[in-house]
Amino acid sequence: MSIRWRLPLTYAAIALIAALVLGAVLLTTLRSYYAQQEWDYLHSNAIALQAIVNRLTDQRVPQATIDAQLNTMAFLSQLRVQLLDSDKNVLSDSGLPQDNILTVEGRAGIRVLTREAELTTTAAEGTTSQLWFYSPNGTERIDEQANHLPLLSPTQADPETIPQFDILIADGTTEAVQFAMPARRTLFGFNLNDTSDLHIGQFSDQAVELPVAFGSAGLSYLRLSQGPAYGLEILDGVARAWFVASVVAVILAALAGLYISQHISAPLLALTQVTSKMSVGDLSARAQINGKDEVGVLAHSFNDMANRVEETILTLRRFVADAAHELHTPLTALRTNIELIADEQQADEQQRFIDQALAQISRLESLTNDLLELSRLESNEDAPSLGRVNLSALVRETSEIYASQAEQKDINFHITLPAQDVFIPAHEHQLQHALTNMLENAIKFTPADGSILVALNEHNATEVELTVQDTGIGILDEDLPQLFSRFHRGRNAAAYPGSGLGLAIVRAIAQGHNGSITVRQCRPGTRFIFTLPIQPDSAPSDHALVQLDRAKSALI
Repeated sequence: MSIRWRLPLTYAAIALIAALVLGAVLLTTLRSYYAQQEWDYLHSNAIALQAIVNRLTDQRVPQATIDAQLNTMAFLSQLRVQLLDSDKNVLSDSGLPQDNILTVEGRAGIRVLTREAELTTTAAEGTTSQLWFYSPNGTERIDEQANHLPLLSPTQADPETIPQFDILIADGTTEAVQFAMPARRTLFGFNLNDTSDLHIGQFSDQAVELPVAFGSAGLSYLRLSQGPAYGLEILDGVARAWFVASVVAVILAALAGLYISQHISAPLLALTQVTSKMSVGDLSARAQINGKDEVGVLAHSFNDMANRVEETILTLRRFVADAAHELHTPLTALRTNIELIADEQQADEQQRFIDQALAQISRLESLTNDLLELSRLESNEDAPSLGRVNLSALVRETSEIYASQAEQKDINFHITLPAQDVFIPAHEHQLQHALTNMLENAIKFTPADGSILVALNEHNATEVELTVQDTGIGILDEDLPQLFSRFHRGRNAAAYPGSGLGLAIVRAIAQGHNGSITVRQCRPGTRFIFTLPIQPDSAPSDHALVQLDRAKSALI
């Protein structure tokens, strides 16, 4: 897929993931908050009603009166209130929260006396409506606290004397109504506007149960449920808004990605066209990109490379022409001399032509030697420097670096060196590279609380052995034959990082120094023995080390 389409899709995917995460966190947080609010509302009302029921039961108030009180409290708190016996059977149920408590010709209301009105507590037989009166100076108030509303048993109301409103506020007596206010139950309280089509709201699915002492039933339970679902409508609105915003964000992100991809891919396409022209032989093609960003730098580098390639090819063409001319001249003379030698009968003349032919051969030899030397100088092939290496110091300094790494992994690291320093003729950088590879493998495959031993020992005064032993995962028997092969990784090392070239490089370095590398299983762990000659005459030649560097470059 082209980058022009991958980038918009990537932007859209990032925007979608961000929107999903944000929406999930937002909705989860809001739902948790509102659920807690719903439970707190149920629990606080349950505690209040528990105290009322217990108090009325202690005062031996009739069960019908307690039921009436609970019905009114259910209306005022907009909850479903149930009394359950010890077996959780329903004794009393206020039913689903309604938006009214008194039905008078299809209307609803609560009558409240605001002054010293007479408090009537008798209930007409067979009445189905409930009127609850509030009187600051009433004679039968249950709760004497000034900041509490005393609620008593229901009384009969004359439908003809009640105006068509929901809540009646009377002044003076029950017959003298000064004004009336409507009240509709809503999600967050009562609405004082007579809006018959006002949405009541949905109910919560949470419930709270508290133990109470209720009449002859003994231990009972007060259950409050189906309260107002405070955040349900808000969550629905937020979810809809989040969905619309997410769709818009994804679309905008895709459009932004498309716009950006066009600006990114346009110079790349131009650069691709230039490379296509060069691939068919048009060496004069150049990228016309002048930006200072990464693509501009790439185009500038490409133009520099193209200039060098064109110059190199032109130089090569001139060289071929010059070499052909320079080689043609002595070859022609050599051919002529040989033909003359074949035709000439006199010995002295043949000798003269032979001398001329030898001179042309010397000219050719000199020309080819010059060409080889020029090629060597242009290729910049310099052999690595050989020197007298203090192998003891090299092992000590390199091991100290990896000892700290081993300590960080809780691995015991030990170094054993001979009393006198060991010197060998070698390439110091290559030996350090080999030791580094072995130590890195030992630390990588050794678990915590394991151990690593680095030891240097002279053997018969002609060889020195560098040993790296660990208590790691070891090497399987079937992996031993291919252990030092390029790109080989053990079956039990799949979980560890690596390219499979480290031990191959170690073997190449050992062979380049006329040494060897062997491995032994310790169970647990592995022991690698790197053997090097001490005698100077066994040191590798410069040419061998050049070949070694080339082999290592090929491995890397």
